[in-house]
Amino acid sequence: MEWSPSFIASTACLIAFSSLLLSLFKHFFWEPASLSHSLLRGGLVVLPYSPIVGSVSHLKRVRDAAASLVLPSPSDHHIAPLVLPFYTRISLQAGLPFVYWWGTQPRLVISDPDDIKQILSSRFKDYKRSDITYKFLSRLLGKGLLTSEGQDWHNQRSILRHAFFPEKLNGMVDAMSKCAMEMVKTWEKAVEEEGGQAEVEVAHHIKDTMADIIARTSFGSSYEKGKAVFERQAQLVELIMQDLVLNSTIPGYKYIPTWINIQCWRLEKSIEKELVEIVEERRRVARSSSAAVGGGNGVYGEDLLGLMLSSEEQVEARRMMLTTRQVVDECKTFFFAGHETTSHLLAWTMVMLGHYVDWQERARQEVLQELAALPPAAHHLPKLKILNTILYETLRLYPPVPELGPRVEASSDYKSLDLKSMKGMQVPKGMSFSIPLLLLHRDKELWGDDADEFRPERFNEGITKACKHPCAFLPFSFGPRTCIGQNFALMEAKVVLATLLQHFRFRLSPNYMHAPFTAITVRPRYGVPIILDSINSTVG
Repeated sequence: MEWSPSFIASTACLIAFSSLLLSLFKHFFWEPASLSHSLLRGGLVVLPYSPIVGSVSHLKRVRDAAASLVLPSPSDHHIAPLVLPFYTRISLQAGLPFVYWWGTQPRLVISDPDDIKQILSSRFKDYKRSDITYKFLSRLLGKGLLTSEGQDWHNQRSILRHAFFPEKLNGMVDAMSKCAMEMVKTWEKAVEEEGGQAEVEVAHHIKDTMADIIARTSFGSSYEKGKAVFERQAQLVELIMQDLVLNSTIPGYKYIPTWINIQCWRLEKSIEKELVEIVEERRRVARSSSAAVGGGNGVYGEDLLGLMLSSEEQVEARRMMLTTRQVVDECKTFFFAGHETTSHLLAWTMVMLGHYVDWQERARQEVLQELAALPPAAHHLPKLKILNTILYETLRLYPPVPELGPRVEASSDYKSLDLKSMKGMQVPKGMSFSIPLLLLHRDKELWGDDADEFRPERFNEGITKACKHPCAFLPFSFGPRTCIGQNFALMEAKVVLATLLQHFRFRLSPNYMHAPFTAITVRPRYGVPIILDSINSTVG
């Protein structure tokens, strides 16, 4: 019996289609259901799995319901129901740890500091960022330091750490101070026009100033070009956030020509093109300067881009060079990490100082004692100890990034990963972990009964004496992957705050509404309106 070509083709298509259906059934139904049953049998709290979307629809409903909440006072720091509403609701009902589903991926929410230490430090090589986190961040940052893994990450960090040495960062304080003074002049004009007192929505001013600082310190003389690129990157963040759930749960969604994706593609292409031009121009100028002096290292500049490119030469003997694409991706990372986090840290610090005016006055007296009327310089910053404790306490109560999320790496020996949160079970392949910093930073067993209060003095003797475990305070993560730019961020914050305290007294406006929410970072939903008084008009 002979089979016709059409019958063979039809049979092959049927087999392929059946195989695809079987694969989809296994991925979206059988494997999650089987794993859920196993975890439940082992004693873990596991939320019900809904095919394809997992717990995401439940999470979205809880998040949307929290969007209308406003806390009664800025002294109410119980912000978890607004910032991490899903985690808060489930933890109140079932406690921690618990498992929920992001699409087909099981995610274990943990708060045990010993488990956190293992994941972030003692066994960090056995863990890497979740696929979900990687998909989102890589669209914004490419393969920069935040998204790279393994040897690529090691090589990039080896090069970049030279750019973030304290002595290198100290040279950037002057640029930070000048940007802060530009904002001060704008506010002074508003105060003058209003007769000595003015209400100003400071959050967007701070965000613009942080963009100025990161552009100037990253690109120096190419500042204007860099700022324009960063503005487009901020637009890209907002667009991707609109489709975050779809981007995270539907494979290949970012390649579908939706209206948002088309806008994202245009921005991505523009950002890439402009940054490549900036990097290539800097390298061309350095080569020219090198040739002019008869060889030797070129002059790349003292901004972050220049320090990064010159750092390449310091490790060239080990053949750890960055491609132009990697340099471009690091520039994206500079802005995303340095702008988003620091601008919101400063906004929340203004809220705290505007509400706790006694702490504001203590910080001001310290600033005036150490600086008088001088602009902040690098040697002043270590002396601002009160300001340091205020920043740490703000980071504790309002961490810019409210959760961290690594997962088990495919090459790990799962049987040897011993996590208390797994209740003696083997860690399943592909399990991801969420570390809710917001809840960890308020754990009364780690911080004491006053964990929900604003008490900067808890940091008087440093971070290690403030809490009972080194992994109880993680605003910049922990272990080998601690944020390389944390000193830069704290330096920015101190410079800007010291400059503002020199020129203004301020308090929260009666129009301020205390409603933190999460859009990658913890933000004030309704801005930060502040009543400003010029120091000159209030002294005496």
